[in-house]
Amino acid sequence: MPRRSFSFLPYLVSSALLLATSCATPAAPDGGPRDNRPPQIDSTRSTPNLQTNFQKQPIELTFDEWVTLNEVFQQVLISPPLEYDLDISLKRKTVVVAFDEREVLRDNATYTINFGEAIRDLTEGNPADELRFIFSTGPQLDSLRMRGNILDARTREPVEGALFMLYENTADSVVRTERPFYFGKTDSEGKFLIKNLKPGTFKGFALTDENFNYRYDLSSERIGFPDSLLTITPSAEPDVVLRLFAEAPPLQVTRQIDDVFGVIKLAFNQPPYGVQVNSLANAPDSLWLTPKEDTLLVYYDQPSEETWSLQIEQDTMIIDTIEIAAGNLTDITEPALLKVEASPSGSIHPRGQISWRFSRPIGRIDTSRMQVQPDTQAINLPFSVAIDSTDLRKLTLSSSWQAEEKYNVALFPGAVQDWHGISNDSVTYSLRTASTEDFGNIQLTVDALDSTRQYILRLMRGESIIAERIIDEQAIYQAEFPQQKPGDYMVRLIVDRNRNGRWDTGSYDQKRQPEVILDHPIERLRANWDLEVTIAFEE
Repeated sequence: MPRRSFSFLPYLVSSALLLATSCATPAAPDGGPRDNRPPQIDSTRSTPNLQTNFQKQPIELTFDEWVTLNEVFQQVLISPPLEYDLDISLKRKTVVVAFDEREVLRDNATYTINFGEAIRDLTEGNPADELRFIFSTGPQLDSLRMRGNILDARTREPVEGALFMLYENTADSVVRTERPFYFGKTDSEGKFLIKNLKPGTFKGFALTDENFNYRYDLSSERIGFPDSLLTITPSAEPDVVLRLFAEAPPLQVTRQIDDVFGVIKLAFNQPPYGVQVNSLANAPDSLWLTPKEDTLLVYYDQPSEETWSLQIEQDTMIIDTIEIAAGNLTDITEPALLKVEASPSGSIHPRGQISWRFSRPIGRIDTSRMQVQPDTQAINLPFSVAIDSTDLRKLTLSSSWQAEEKYNVALFPGAVQDWHGISNDSVTYSLRTASTEDFGNIQLTVDALDSTRQYILRLMRGESIIAERIIDEQAIYQAEFPQQKPGDYMVRLIVDRNRNGRWDTGSYDQKRQPEVILDHPIERLRANWDLEVTIAFEE
């Protein structure tokens, strides 16, 4: 069988050959002005470039000074790719490119060998400037070109080193089974340029080729693709912008931990967005789910004397069915108290509230075992408490706070009980209220929206989501974000194409592009300031 491992890429010269070459090469001289001139090809002693009706033969490029080969594997690219390895070697001032004897060049094809910065002069390491060797196996050189830009779908940052590939075969499966006819590689700005193309209609595909085989065959490889075929003619040379994304693998449960009564931890191979859990025979009546990165916590409120089951679904498809061993309250291995996992911190706005998050869902609140007092007076102030509807472990408390004052808040034993009747230990907290002038307000207007679409709007501070709103079928949207701490904020807009309230990646087989994410930094928010922000949405 023919050897195929990395067969389309040139390899580094053997260490023995390099050693022999270096021994015959004079050392770089010391002193004198720095030489910034790149090595030049001596055309009288080199294989002629831009040949037509090319027959397979060694290509010799002789330079006007001593040169070295550097990072040949990464730097030298040939398009269209070859079946077998090129052999690139160095003989004194000459770089020799030899084809494998088994290689069969395509008929009427223009080949381009791009040397990148693989060839440098010995003295100063200056790379040969944009060195390309071009030949055609037909009677003429193809001269068309196309260019493009490849960006990360989530960050919209340029992707360096990504391949953009063109196929004559326009079948969908070709990106997995064949090497491309043409390809280009992106620079540090995410831009690529493919030259010497022939007229025709091609399938385009972008890839971060992690195993260097010019095929989409690894789930970790990021991809991108145009929505239609690309037609290249002398009057139409495409310029494309592609968003690179990683496809989501099928959701799977990778681990189940149910050694602590009252909670089941289900680890997945990715964040479990949109997962539903249905109780089967013998299961408790009440369940509450909360995701945490790639884990789903399933809380239940009563013991069962028998093994019971849960069915896991995503988008109406059954993912898995799991069994949970019978248990009771004596199986709780942690201390028999409801623990506080997160307490209030920092100063709050005079019209704000404080919150605690407990280790298990809250079942009952006894306000007679709670107390709010000014720091300097033994006076009980009125207050109100509530369980957060989005997080049943979270208790919020608000009162008629005065600006720039100190308060003491206490939750005495029994103030909070979980679903199993287990209560908290004593919790005390001292807080300080800030001045209203220490905060600012953001007044946001987003226009030029598509009134047939749904968007997710997030006010971000760094990567923390401060607030989230759903915009549904509105051309102009206005919102206020009061009582915000001074600092740098960003508005993130997600085009929620399938209206599921989250960002979704793309799928090549389903011809689905990743949902668009746009980040808009806004002017820094200052204290005691109303910041008016207007954003014109441009996809």
